[in-house]
Formats: sequence, C-alpha cells, structure tokens
Amino acid sequence: MEVTGIAALGIYLLLAFVLPGFCYAFVFGLCFPQVITTVLKTLNEQREAPRTEASSSTKQEGMARALSSLTIPAITGGLLLSSVCFFVENVSRNVAPCFMDRVFPEFGIAQISKIEAAGKGALHLQVLSGEAIMHFNIGVGILLLAFAYLGFGRRRAALVICLFVTAFANIVDSSVLYQRASKAAADVVKQLTLGELAAPGGPSHSALGPMASSIRP
Repeated sequence: MEVTGIAALGIYLLLAFVLPGFCYAFVFGLCFPQVITTVLKTLNEQREAPRTEASSSTKQEGMARALSSLTIPAITGGLLLSSVCFFVENVSRNVAPCFMDRVFPEFGIAQISKIEAAGKGALHLQVLSGEAIMHFNIGVGILLLAFAYLGFGRRRAALVICLFVTAFANIVDSSVLYQRASKAAADVVKQLTLGELAAPGGPSHSALGPMASSIRP
C-alpha cells in the first residue's frame, strides 16, 4: 500500500508531538488531580443549561463534553512541553556532544529527504524517527513533570518511583530507536549511492552522487 508524503508526514507529527501531549495530560492528572477536577467542574458548569431538575444522563453528557474540551489543551500543552524537550536535547548536544552522538545519534532529516527525492519510500524511516522522538519527548516530559510534582504539595512515594521508572524506560527506548533510525537512514543512502555509481554514466548521472559526501552517516 502506497502512502503519500503528506500521510507519512502526518504519521511522523502524530507520533513525535501529538501522542506525547496525551501522555503528559495523563501524568499531569495523576500528579495534580485537584487541578483537573477543578477544570472539569468549571467546564461542566459552564456548559450546563439552566434547568429545574437534573437527570443523570444530562450530567454524564456534560462530563463527556467537559472531557472532550480537554483535548485541545492536552495537544497544545503537549506541543509546548515537547518544545521544552527539544530545547533540552539541543542543549545536551552542545554541552555533551560525544555522549549524545553515541547514545542519541542524529538520524538526519536531510537523509530522509534525499531518500524521498530519489523516489524511494521513506515511511519506515518516518515511523522509526517519529517513534524515537516520541519516546524521547515522553521520557523527558515525564521527568520534568516528576520534578514539578516533587516541588509542590504532598508527594506519594509510589507515584514518584513510577514516574522516574517510566521516564527512564522511555529514554532508553528512545536511545535504541535513535540508533536504529540513524543506521537505517545511512544504509539506505549508501545503497542508493552505490546503485547510482554502478549505473551507466557513473556519478555524473547520479541524483545523490554530488551530495553523498555531505550526508552524515
């Protein structure tokens, strides 16, 4: 089944930035349930029409509408927190480049673009790179929420442990996926370059040949 470039980009964005937002919202609800309860109650009261007698079905519908109203804040908040995670990644690459290049090697968006320009499908790489960024954002985001939770109010030790374990697990998963995506992109570009070199006319007829030396493995 052929997947268009727009669809592949949508899958990448969904994995890397949208899904982490719902994870953040869930963790935020665990850490600060009183905030979620207050917001839901306020939204429910604002949406309820004046009536003399409330029915249970009407209350359930109001709660469902209130929950649906949290979708946009969850996505928006997720994008904002993901931008902080991206900032953390960039700072880490500047502060500890050797460590980051070894543990979270860049898979190269430029490589994926060249693969697509050569007419080769890059859906697998889009999904792989999207998953890598997704787990990195989830791990760092949960870590930030855990520190915020430690700084406010009463703390539940079991929840703190679960948050740190979940954050660590996602960061480890992200490292594995970063390495797989980097290797997969480099292998595909290498195969394309070798194929072009073997074609009649050699490098002069290659779409990737002039650029191959500038591609980061």
